[in-house]
Formats: sequence, structure tokens, C-alpha cells
Amino acid sequence: MNLISEIKVEYFLFLPFILFAIIFFQKKANFLIDNTKSSHHKTFTGSLNKKTPLSGGLFIMLSLIIFFKDKNIILTLFLILIMSIGILSDLNKLQSPNARLTLQLILVCSFVYITDLSVKEIRIDLIDNYLENKFISIIFTLFCILILLNGSNFIDGLNNLQIGYYILVLISLLVLSKTQNLLLDYDFAYLLLCILSTIYIFNFFGKCFLGDGGSYLIAAIFAFFVITFVNLNNKVSPYFIILLLWYPAFENFFSILRRKFFNKKNALLADNQHLHQLIFIMVRNYFPNNKLNNTISGNLIVLFNAIPFYLGIKYYQSTQILLLIIYMNILFYIIIYFNLKKDKKK
Repeated sequence: MNLISEIKVEYFLFLPFILFAIIFFQKKANFLIDNTKSSHHKTFTGSLNKKTPLSGGLFIMLSLIIFFKDKNIILTLFLILIMSIGILSDLNKLQSPNARLTLQLILVCSFVYITDLSVKEIRIDLIDNYLENKFISIIFTLFCILILLNGSNFIDGLNNLQIGYYILVLISLLVLSKTQNLLLDYDFAYLLLCILSTIYIFNFFGKCFLGDGGSYLIAAIFAFFVITFVNLNNKVSPYFIILLLWYPAFENFFSILRRKFFNKKNALLADNQHLHQLIFIMVRNYFPNNKLNNTISGNLIVLFNAIPFYLGIKYYQSTQILLLIIYMNILFYIIIYFNLKKDKKK
């Protein structure tokens, strides 16, 4: 099985050019430029004078519009609107977390209702019986997508972390689908893989960032993609999808608990106490003069997730084993987090 051989040549030719052009015009127009004024970027980009375009969302959306033939108008409009919420946040026009969450809720709920997108089962009989009710199904699906949207934004703090993570998710879906002859929109998957890989290369060297707009957009795309995938392939346990998306989902859940109950702060307000930020500090302490510490830290987390994803592909039908892998991931997360937190205080 050779995934690369099935990718269209024009993707390799035109996608880098499109991203380069977007970055060029953004700099000329001084539009959506990260000037590192936020405390988050001051700590983790490694340069106070660096001005980097937030090109990721614009590039993904434009590339899908240009290259993807089987366009879904409702999905396209939904993605543009979700990205727009993030762009307004990036432009400091929508700074309230409550306002962003409210707009997300309205958009996602409307999209789920209109398209009848739903999580149909989680293989717990009691809950599955409730999910047969359309209203409950909409609420549950809405909750899952909102968790993913905001969790994905939480992990967007290091070069290659969010992009690399979703590339790994996409490769896992492609490998499983190819080896097990599952139903998957391969044209869309290969295009998305090329788009994300292009951003990955530029982001590796800190030449472009996703911003909130790009983070929300990627999460929305994958939410639609994986729900559709698992609904088309009944033999795939829904916990395989939960395994693939465990990190942004748990990051969201853990961050809310940590801020609310440990730090006694507003659960929706940003801070610099995420796991990936503590890992960056650890790597920086080991290699104080390395300009790629940011990128190295992001890729360490991506590589860690490659191991449970590989096991998930092998046991994609076994809910019990998948649950065990998810629990082990959460346990490792908590152990690593509190050990790094303790080291930071020393």
C-alpha cells in the first residue's frame, strides 16, 4: 500500500505556491499578522519581534474551494462561518470567550440539524437508546463537536502540534480504510493530507501559523469527516474515533477542570499551563540555544500519539481494548503533566 502514489501531482505543484502567495499578500496588507503581543506567543514562539501571518485557515479553505470537486454547499458555508469566528478572534474583534462559544453553539447546532449529522451509537445500550431520539442525538453531537473545536484551539500552541496531530489522524484513517476495505471519501482525504502537509512544512520553520480561524476550521472539518466515516462503517468501534481525537478532547476537559477547581479561575480564560507548554519549557531547559525547540516540542507530542494510534488500527473493532488504550493515554497525560508542573516550580 502506497499512499503517496495516489496523490494527484497538481497538489504538489500548486499548493505550496498558493500558501506562499497568501503569506506574501498578508504581509503586504498587514492582515492577520501575529505580532506576538499576546503572552501566549511571547512565551512560546521564542521571538518577541517575529511577525508571522495567520495563514493556515485561509489556505485550507481556499484550497478546498479550488481543488475539491464534490462540493457540499451547506458544509462549505458552515466551514467559512466557523473560520470567521476564529478570524474575528485573531483580529481582536471578538475577544469574549462566552461570545465565541455562543456563536459556535448556534452555528454547529444549525449545521447538525440541517444536515442530520449525528453520532448514532457509542455502544452503551442505555445511551444508544436515548440517541435514537433526534433531539438528544443533536444535543450529544453538538456537545462532541464543541469539545473538539475548543480542544483543538487549546493545543494550537507549538509549531506542528495541531497540524501534525491531524495529519496523524488522517493517515490512521487512510491506512485502516485501505487495509480493511472500508468506505472513505479518498479524494477528499488525499487532498486534505496534501493541504495539511504543506502547512506542516511552512509551520515547521515558523513561517505561518493557524490562528484561531485555522484551528476552528481544521476541527470542524475533522468532526464532519470522522462522524461520517464511523456512520458509514458499522464494524469500526466508535471508540476508535474517540482514540484518534482523545488529545484535543481531553485537553479541553482537563483545562476546564484545572482552571476552575485547581487555579480558581474562569474556565474559559486562556492561560499558559497546558501540557504542551510545560513540555516546551522542559525541552528549552535541555537545549537552551536551539531555535527549533518550539517545533521539536510539538513533534514530540505527535510522535507519542503515533503509538496508541498504531494499536488502535490493529484493534479498531474491539471496544474493550480501545477503551484500555484511551485510559492509558489519559493516565500518561496526568502523570506527565503533574511531574512537569512540579519540575517547573523547582
